[in-house]
Amino acid sequence: MNTLIVYATKHGATERAAKKLSEKLNGNVDCFNLKKNIPESMDGYERVVLGTSVYAGKLHKEFVEFIKKNEEKLKKKEYAFFVCCGFETKAETYLRENFSDEIVDGALFVKYFGQEIVWKKMKLYERAAMIMVAKVKKDVHDIRDKEIEEAAEILDAV
Repeated sequence: MNTLIVYATKHGATERAAKKLSEKLNGNVDCFNLKKNIPESMDGYERVVLGTSVYAGKLHKEFVEFIKKNEEKLKKKEYAFFVCCGFETKAETYLRENFSDEIVDGALFVKYFGQEIVWKKMKLYERAAMIMVAKVKKDVHDIRDKEIEEAAEILDAV
């Protein structure tokens, strides 16, 4: 089975999660960072996994645009979402704020794959926001391997 994983990332956590998922899936898997390269077509892929991080409460523009442009094609495939963000309970909410219930509810799953905060990759204003909003003052490495494994099992069972 051919799987397309498309994702958008700012500091790399979502990319690391996408790569981990790709290594656990059976069949051919192609990964695209939507901030660098958009796949020409979803033809030839039976499964599509869509991943994003959340930055300042917003999904990446490239991620939103890709899904809106390809919404009808996605509905004809097996697809799933994963989100990397600081607030696990808001992961699905961020998707619902940007996409129809039909597209979110039609997914095989919406999974939270954790978060990473790496201070050296952040600008001063980003650090200040993290301290004020998330009350975080140090690196956080919390990519959820168990969730990624569960996602791979669900996808491979399709």
